[in-house]
Amino acid sequence: MVEDFWYHLRKRLPLYLGPVIAATIIFIDWNHTREWKRNGRVSALDVHLFGKRPPGQCWEAAGYHKAQMMKGHSKMYADRIAAIPPGEDVWRY
Repeated sequence: MVEDFWYHLRKRLPLYLGPVIAATIIFIDWNHTREWKRNGRVSALDVHLFGKRPPGQCWEAAGYHKAQMMKGHSKMYADRIAAIPPGEDVWRY
């Protein structure tokens, strides 16, 4: 029996087609996840399983926004700041 090109293609196609399909699915899933993270979207599976909600802009950069709003009026270390003598190096305390 003479085996031609089509015979070999038909026998070997599943060997090559399976990994190509798997790689395509993985790439598409990775790309969608990348786009969702960039846009702040959360998948329905995350919401259902983990209870995650889409992050807000203030939540992502909460520390930055808090510092911008306070503009040096923090009362967290007011006692330490008051204890520094005037004209002294603040980094030594």
